[in-house]
Amino acid sequence: MGRKSFEERFWEKVDRRGSDECWEWKAHRNSGGYGAFRVGHRGLDRRYVKAHRVAFELAGGVIGPGLCVCHTCDNPACVNPSHLFVASRRENTADMIRKGRHLEGWCRVRGEQNGNSKLTETQVREIRARYAMGNVTQASLAEEYGVTHGMVGYIVSREYWAWVE
Repeated sequence: MGRKSFEERFWEKVDRRGSDECWEWKAHRNSGGYGAFRVGHRGLDRRYVKAHRVAFELAGGVIGPGLCVCHTCDNPACVNPSHLFVASRRENTADMIRKGRHLEGWCRVRGEQNGNSKLTETQVREIRARYAMGNVTQASLAEEYGVTHGMVGYIVSREYWAWVE
């Protein structure tokens, strides 16, 4: 018996019901309830990606740079491609607000104005610039700035602190 394909490994973790219903992710979920699918082999390229993004691409969808895969059903664990669509971050946020799924005033206190922030906008610019120049790892930047490796990844990919140029 041969090794399972990427698609086989993925779809065996899904409870596929009727075509109009949510297809629930049965495996690992992140703290937001989104399915997390491990890709890559042992070592540095092994990581988790959001399962609904994988489902969208397996169904032939294309996700452009900086775009989100959103749910029409508002169920983070759903990976039914017919419930998924691509939108910009701005469109995704507008959809969330329109559907009443946001915290009132959530975006008014961001970045260094937020009391929980460990970084300033200047430090975010430094992290991005230094990482872009090379010769420094995300892990070493994380240690130097007192944040997690994951946070540095979100900063350099502009998933966090996106407004900082």
